[in-house]
Amino acid sequence: DKRKPDELLRVPYGDVGGKGTITRSVLLDVDLEGKALFAVDLSGNSQVDDLPPHKLLPPRPALFTLRPPDSTVATTALSLLSWQRGNVYCGRCANPMIYHSSGRSAKCTTCKTSLFPRYNPVVIMILTCGDRVLLGRSKRFPGRMFSALAGFIDVGEDIETAVVREINEEVGISVSREAVRYVTSQFWGGYIRGFSPELMVGCEVALSNCTPPTPTEEIEVVGLLLLRNHITRS
Repeated sequence: DKRKPDELLRVPYGDVGGKGTITRSVLLDVDLEGKALFAVDLSGNSQVDDLPPHKLLPPRPALFTLRPPDSTVATTALSLLSWQRGNVYCGRCANPMIYHSSGRSAKCTTCKTSLFPRYNPVVIMILTCGDRVLLGRSKRFPGRMFSALAGFIDVGEDIETAVVREINEEVGISVSREAVRYVTSQFWGGYIRGFSPELMVGCEVALSNCTPPTPTEEIEVVGLLLLRNHITRS
């Protein structure tokens, strides 16, 4: 049987306050009844512990076991709280920043510079050849983990240019802009980079040659796997 996904525990704000000092908070949502959902930063508080029968989990593994809606809420919260922790002082005059009550904007107490959270755009692409798909394995991946190819969109690039460049850099394959097809996009919390928020732009590229390319410095193993019979079943 498949393991049931974990769920985020919503705790009354007053109960959280009793666990220690709340240093940062961010507004995530307001429902139709007017109830607000906040994420609060309790890092460094020794009073924080499990709430039986529920338990605290480290952010990175938890993101892979949560239900998709809860995973989005969690990554949004982690990204915004990380943004606040990294912008305590003004980058222009070095004086303290003061945050809006929503936690989603800040203004310098001295020079009045305004600051807002920003996305890092990333392309992630599936390379197909008939009923097969090309996946890569980075040297840092655990076990038998493989992934679609991906990379940041550089300044001055559009989506198609970034896809063409990243494919050539990672697996040494040259494709045309016309071969790139946009599929969908998704928010990602960027847990590897300190929860820096990323907008994942999903694309598909059809290849004419199904021969697996030679591994490169970025991708140590590449392979063409059966799309429906292998990946979907897994």
